Amino acid sequence: MGKLTTERRNYILNNLLLFIKHELEEAGVTKDSYWFECRFEQERYLMGVPEPKIEPPSRDTQKFLNICPCAKDELEAVIKYGIAHEYLTRFRGISCKITYLGMNLAEDYEENIEGNDFFHPLILKLNCVDKELLELVEKSRYLYYENNLQGAVEKIWDALERSKTILNDDKKKGAKELCELCAGDLDSDIFNNEYVTLTNIGNNYQIRHFETSKKAIEDEDTLKYLYFRAFALVNYAVSKLNSQQTNQVEVLND
Repeated sequence: MGKLTTERRNYILNNLLLFIKHELEEAGVTKDSYWFECRFEQERYLMGVPEPKIEPPSRDTQKFLNICPCAKDELEAVIKYGIAHEYLTRFRGISCKITYLGMNLAEDYEENIEGNDFFHPLILKLNCVDKELLELVEKSRYLYYENNLQGAVEKIWDALERSKTILNDDKKKGAKELCELCAGDLDSDIFNNEYVTLTNIGNNYQIRHFETSKKAIEDEDTLKYLYFRAFALVNYAVSKLNSQQTNQVEVLND
């Protein structure tokens, strides 16, 4: 694992705490109850703080990893940080509980995003065939939450470009196959035209390229418009990729 940035750490921590909060509510228990099992490899202490080594992942940790596109070592680092900063408390040998501080943070995070129904607080719950694509989308969402509109637009454009290569390494062929997959009630040409338009915008403005000949976008409303336009296309494509994957699994199981 490379260096875990503050932005990435807080993003995973916020979603971990929100996940725990929802699990507790669903089970009808309190924050003082057992919620998350971490099978520590051994007792290790760093400045008096237990350092988690989750091996193998428990059912609780695996459930979170399944819905949050993060690596196991990233989760370990976030749990360690959560323990050290009193968002989480180690107890009963191998288990943790959420603290008042952690619960407040989860509630603040939920309140910050619940007003926008376009986003789901627990990240995209799609097991897409390409995890990196989901990570790019989620990074863009985090940047949008932080009101870093330029960064959000740049990252969603990275996702847009990557989506073209999921079905075929050749970008043009991959985009064509993806548009055909997206076609249904709407013709594939509609999606193809949208990809072409957004690609041209990304190439001609300071989104993917930053030469002095490229025009900068400074108006916030314009950035929001571009973000949601690209997000809607990528999100739709991801849902179709997910449906295709599910159908293939069902065929294999028949």
